[in-house]
Amino acid sequence: MTTARTGCPCTTRRTSSKRLHYVWEVGLDDDPGEHLHQGDLLVDVPLPVLTNRPDGAIKTKERLCMVVSQCCTIERRRVVQVAQVLKTSRLRPESGMYQGLISDWPARPGQLFYDAMRLEPIPGFLDPPEDPTQLWTVDFRVGCTFNQEVDWLRQHFRARMTAVARRNLRMRLGGHYARATTEDRRLLDDGGDWSDLADAPEW
Repeated sequence: MTTARTGCPCTTRRTSSKRLHYVWEVGLDDDPGEHLHQGDLLVDVPLPVLTNRPDGAIKTKERLCMVVSQCCTIERRRVVQVAQVLKTSRLRPESGMYQGLISDWPARPGQLFYDAMRLEPIPGFLDPPEDPTQLWTVDFRVGCTFNQEVDWLRQHFRARMTAVARRNLRMRLGGHYARATTEDRRLLDDGGDWSDLADAPEW
């Protein structure tokens, strides 16, 4: 096993010559090192569940999660944002969602599904679905942010993404957060009508 530098100057990533798939590294022995990385798979993470209890108590439920924070954010700011890992319902292979999930980067504009990313199964954690029209995904719309005391999350580590898979994850995350609303798109497109912003206050 060797040590390599990632694009983040503060992060060291261990690599293995053996690969389970292009998505997952193997040979880490459930040891994430000093810090978690973007794309790490975590098991049994207690996520809050909203309830209507009058005492305001917060209920939690253990979930499969993936780290979506940038590595530097974790190391420098002690902030870990996770998104929930879920298995989809049965999808029609010809549907836009199914095709968008199985398409990998690079792809034509509009071809990808940006709310989630497909994950390859891992025996024992992400067992292959019995129905081939179901997919394991990390859903960017469902998750939680932890800060300050985050070292306890390392004990929930189970798998690490390869550099290639992390690139695809960043592309999906970028597409997820960069999508404009219809109103914003109308204003930002070339020739858009900016007249309703003329009286906007100065900051």
